[in-house]
Amino acid sequence: MIHRHHSRPARVARLLPVLAVSVLLSACASPRAYPPPSGDVKAELTALSPYLQASVLTTYDSPHEGDRGGLTPRAWRDVVVNARVRAIDLQFNAFQQDLSHQGVGVGIATDWVGLALNAAGALVSSAANVAGTLVSGTAHALSATAAGLGGVGTSIDQKVFFDTTMPTLLATMVAQRKVALVRIHEGLTHTIDAYPLTLALNDLDRYYQAGTIPGALSAIADTAGATATKAEAHLERLVVLTPVPAVLQGRRAQAAAMVNTLDQRQLDALARALDLPPGPNARVELLIAIAQADSTPAFDRIAQTLAVVVGTEL
Repeated sequence: MIHRHHSRPARVARLLPVLAVSVLLSACASPRAYPPPSGDVKAELTALSPYLQASVLTTYDSPHEGDRGGLTPRAWRDVVVNARVRAIDLQFNAFQQDLSHQGVGVGIATDWVGLALNAAGALVSSAANVAGTLVSGTAHALSATAAGLGGVGTSIDQKVFFDTTMPTLLATMVAQRKVALVRIHEGLTHTIDAYPLTLALNDLDRYYQAGTIPGALSAIADTAGATATKAEAHLERLVVLTPVPAVLQGRRAQAAAMVNTLDQRQLDALARALDLPPGPNARVELLIAIAQADSTPAFDRIAQTLAVVVGTEL
């Protein structure tokens, strides 16, 4: 019998690839974001399928209640709508879980394993004079494993971008879904003349769309557009000023100087008295109001309010 004796460095080098992969992958494992579902999702969707067919419209319009299982058209509308809301919710929950499973946890773990294996390969190569050709071979194996793992995922930057962007998109989806659902529930309080099934189906499409990435991006874009429009209007109010007589301009300058000396409590009180929004932007709103007071009667209202609130006459 031939006994083979390997040096300790050689044995360590032989085990290093396995240890590196197992330790790093176990250390980077992500916790589950969602518990197991309490029911059978597929079975529930199957049970809802009769209300997901295009034939629900024909049944809705049928003059025979027997075709609707004894339900009135309004009751049938409500059943169909609620069934479809439930189906959309089930699919959206599955969509969220799928996004969670595709998140950055595993991907970044893979990238860090790749980096660590490359580093380990370099370290093992530098120890080649201790363990001979076996160690050199191990270094090649580590680097090769790293290359294979590197081909699995994208860059860390891309995954971090995904991980930081998706929470915002999901939050937008949830918010927009609530808005769409409120419209549906409000519609169901009306008769079928005011809220027929066809209109409800359109609202259901909006409810579904609200729970998609394109829908969330569209909502964010709409919000950004509304904010930009408001900001542009604000700028116009600041920039477009009408020339006024010197005396009135002098009074406006005094009023602006006075406003700039007020504390937040005084600013809020003055803003409320002039029907302007109080808060952190109260000073700006007051200065805009002063700048827009292009006639003596218009400015007198501001001056009189200043005198009451602050005790200074202009």
